[in-house]
Amino acid sequence: MSAGEQLKNNHGKKFTSLVIIIIVVFISFIICLFNYSYKNQYNGWLTGLIPDKKGSDLIVVNPISHDVKKILTLPDIAPDQFGAVSPNGKYAAYTQVDQKKGITYINIMDLNKKNYIKKYLDDVYGMQAVFYLSWFPDNQNLLLVRMTRNKDLNSNQEICILNIKNNKLKHLVSGGEWDGVGLTDDNKIKYYMSQEELNKLIMKYGGPKTIPIEKVGTKLFVRFSSPSISPDGSKIVYSATLYRNQADEGDPIRLWLASSIWMIDLKDDSLKRIYSDQEVSNGSAIGHVTWSSDGKRLVFYRYRGSNGSNGRLDCLDLKSIKVKTIVPVTEENYTNISPHSLPNNNISFISVSKQGSPENAKQYIVNLKTGSIKDNEIKFNKRSIIMWNFTDLH
Repeated sequence: MSAGEQLKNNHGKKFTSLVIIIIVVFISFIICLFNYSYKNQYNGWLTGLIPDKKGSDLIVVNPISHDVKKILTLPDIAPDQFGAVSPNGKYAAYTQVDQKKGITYINIMDLNKKNYIKKYLDDVYGMQAVFYLSWFPDNQNLLLVRMTRNKDLNSNQEICILNIKNNKLKHLVSGGEWDGVGLTDDNKIKYYMSQEELNKLIMKYGGPKTIPIEKVGTKLFVRFSSPSISPDGSKIVYSATLYRNQADEGDPIRLWLASSIWMIDLKDDSLKRIYSDQEVSNGSAIGHVTWSSDGKRLVFYRYRGSNGSNGRLDCLDLKSIKVKTIVPVTEENYTNISPHSLPNNNISFISVSKQGSPENAKQYIVNLKTGSIKDNEIKFNKRSIIMWNFTDLH
């Protein structure tokens, strides 16, 4: 082979190698781009059910751009059930009632497989309610609250994680229900717990002061708010409120005796009470809690109305544990509920005026940095929608 032919052959090999490298790099880039966009398809969006003519639509909403996408039409599912699309858009989860068994269970659909539906928590007999569904960023773990009833007919709420890959249900924390004051067969008053036990229970859930055992009512029970997943998926926050089932008319403490915000660190499943409502003695309680997008603050609903109305939005700095009000109670914005995390430390929320009702509620956005509040009407099929029972996607 001559020197010229050898040089030409070497150039040909180099050119072929270069073409192969370019093709491999291009394919890798396309795969990475596809995986990234697919994984983060609905990051920063909200998801939930809205009413349809015969049932519900499961949708995803971008409150910033006002984009709305219908994922499923569910004619047999009432809009007061719970539904959520996974952040990557691959799975849809929603609750359904089994009237014969008297339970609520979960359906999960793989949206890439036609007519693929798998049931979870449906092999239960007795009372079971499942609500507050939220997907973790890994798209395979589902956060939920479950209520069951024991042999003594006492109900119990628990926060759990369902892994849809291995079908395992992980129990994180339980509430409880306790008997208070009752009557014996001969109509004598009977106390099912001591004053000391009552004091410890109220202190455990962050109550600033106790009450006499005589005023405890026949039942005590704990109720959780919808738990919220941190943007990185490593922590969960929620509120837990200790209730009694009856109170004297005019009692400022009302039905709740303690109300606090709790955090679960999923690295070691540790549980910590991080903030307690010191206004509970004056009739205040804490509702839904959500994260800021930077993970440094929590925004929560603090209300005074016995039906959950008359509430403001407060912001808790996780470093200083200082609280400030970001949406106060006014005539126009009397009940400011359902805060949800949006990008750039924006918070979506629903507001109802003092003379209004849920039917004429409005959507708003508040920015944690500037404090500015603006209307945020979102329409789907030419109708305004209100995002009740929605959840964040990270």
